[in-house]
Amino acid sequence: MDCPFHFLDCQYRGELVRVYLANVEQICRRFVEERRGKLGKLIEAKARWLRLLKARPEARRGGKTIGC
Repeated sequence: MDCPFHFLDCQYRGELVRVYLANVEQICRRFVEERRGKLGKLIEAKARWLRLLKARPEARRGGKTIGC
């Protein structure tokens, strides 16, 4: 099938495709913004953990041993 909705009037078909593409674009935009937000939170969390580890060097070596 070369043309979707080939049985519809050309003008109506064009409007239908325009509205459909706008909806798909909105869904994709929302998905990308959601993923960007999650990625930003992960990057912030990593930075916080790195600052914490730099502030406490003994944490990188496995902590202090008890009884030695």
